[in-house]
Amino acid sequence: MPSARIFLIAGLFSVAGGSCLLATQGPHPVAPPHKTGTTQVLGMIAHDGATRTAQTLSRRRQWKEIVLGLSTGQRDAERALSLLLPKADAPTAALLRLSMKAALPYQAQTVLSTLRDSASSLGDTRAICSTRGMDTAWRISARKAVASVHDWGLRMRVKTCLNSLAES
Repeated sequence: MPSARIFLIAGLFSVAGGSCLLATQGPHPVAPPHKTGTTQVLGMIAHDGATRTAQTLSRRRQWKEIVLGLSTGQRDAERALSLLLPKADAPTAALLRLSMKAALPYQAQTVLSTLRDSASSLGDTRAICSTRGMDTAWRISARKAVASVHDWGLRMRVKTCLNSLAES
């Protein structure tokens, strides 16, 4: 029995000593900040260019990061999509436009920011803001969301979108 007490006391001292030793060590290494998928895509665009990045994303079927970023209102997704949409192949561009259309009532400013004020993007704006195939609740929500965008740089896109929502 006395040897069991000695082992118990020695065990307690070693646990206490180990705890003190761990407490005196420096801070634990900090993990690098988590990069979102859209941040990585922006890095790919900077390194490889928009055309090559769009081809890579289509080949690997990795557009979901961009779509997820768009639906959550990430600024990186907005920038990446505005650079990649003109370079995407036709089926992918159609899928991205459909995703933008679905996100319009929830992230109107982000969706409209991805588009440009050019003649080619005017058709994109009209297509995204068209109510064809969407229900009445979407139409009402989209109209309210677009009307609540008060960004001077987006005024032409907002006007075009509101006209498209009213026409159809």
